[in-house]
Amino acid sequence: MSDIIPDGGSLSLDGFGNGATTIDMSGNGADTTLNLTGFVYPLLHNVSNPVSDFGTSDTIIVSDFLPLLFNNLSDSYNQSTGVLTVEESFFSLPTEEINISISGPGITLDTNRFDVRFGNGGLIITENPCFAAGTRILTPTGEVAVEDLKAGDEVLTAREGFESIAAIIWTGQRTIDLARHAMPEKVRPVRILAGAFGPGLPERDLLLSPDHALFIDGHLIEAKTLVNGVTVIAEQNIRHVTYHHIELERHDVVLAEGLPAETYLESGNRLMFESDAAPMVLHPDFVSLRRERACARLLVSGPVVTAARQRLLDRALALGFAVTGDVDLVVKAGVERIQPSEAADGDLLFVLPAGVREVQLLSGTGVPAEISADPCDRRVLGVAVAGLALIAGGERLGIRLDDAAHEGFHDMEAGHRWTKGAARIALPAYSGRAVLEVAIHGQAARWSSVASRQLG
Repeated sequence: MSDIIPDGGSLSLDGFGNGATTIDMSGNGADTTLNLTGFVYPLLHNVSNPVSDFGTSDTIIVSDFLPLLFNNLSDSYNQSTGVLTVEESFFSLPTEEINISISGPGITLDTNRFDVRFGNGGLIITENPCFAAGTRILTPTGEVAVEDLKAGDEVLTAREGFESIAAIIWTGQRTIDLARHAMPEKVRPVRILAGAFGPGLPERDLLLSPDHALFIDGHLIEAKTLVNGVTVIAEQNIRHVTYHHIELERHDVVLAEGLPAETYLESGNRLMFESDAAPMVLHPDFVSLRRERACARLLVSGPVVTAARQRLLDRALALGFAVTGDVDLVVKAGVERIQPSEAADGDLLFVLPAGVREVQLLSGTGVPAEISADPCDRRVLGVAVAGLALIAGGERLGIRLDDAAHEGFHDMEAGHRWTKGAARIALPAYSGRAVLEVAIHGQAARWSSVASRQLG
């Protein structure tokens, strides 16, 4: 007998179960969550319900299992008994411990498969991936596809202009279905176009997970921090990605398609994947929480990040990409799209058909961080609306910008409110035809042209 957690679903189990049923996490890639509650420090707890089909993107959360001292977690998986043991210890004394019987979806589990860490609300047990199929990694004998590398093979490491040879001690792989992932943005690959950093950097388009880091100016910078919308892109048109790991004796930097990128950072947990011919991806699905053993400092802001992003922007402009702030606002009333005329004072006027109760403001969008060296503001912005009014029956009726009935707006700012590109406005009742008056402070700056993808 079993309780099946459906794809994308969750199940809460209080008091660590009754042993009567197996908790079925519905197979590899199902993105299911098991919440275990009732943990009381400092007792040892055994989960009596076996857990089956624990696989890619599944998560077990142990509520109230919280860091008490130095966040010193350890985990081990006994293949004979099928039990995962997690404990937090203080020197040689155990402080918290939990044992869970876990099996995988037709695969052999081992200690290296689990990613165990503290998170909001307790202990988080997941999986942990890295490099993906098709990526060429530089070795002493030339470039080799990452899926062809195995433990014992040698690769070239490169930091601060110094190259050395290191042996791979572990490899792994897995495929993720983004359409079935509970939080796809956490695993959605970032594409770095060939030549984005300069000629041959990278040599071919390179796909990375959002959290995987490049080695730039002596520091590590995650791919998601470098996204600019044209030469470094959050890939929207990929459903499946295959991630590969290569681990060296120590965390280091290898050349992936000619671009310096970090290897897998050992945090006590690894993952095996299934092979696929998907484009290259560097993928730590879950950010490592043990960066103290990293080969360089990870940066998310500051002068080094700003300089790297500016370098990318300058290169994009040199390659023919262009930025525009042109206004392309239209109003949609029902199925009709209405182009504006411009009033003498610069406001935009839209002639509405009779009886319309709501309209949409539609425009192109821009992301400030995509056209700026500053990576912080990643809001999707349309037009900055400074005022709204409806002219009907000889009257001019003001429409409040902060009306709660409006949809698709960001919060009010001083004198205006940004749309998100498709804002819905509730209109006062009127008879006959009417004119919607829209005052704007401008439209978000954005990339206007797409140059060839063969940039190298």
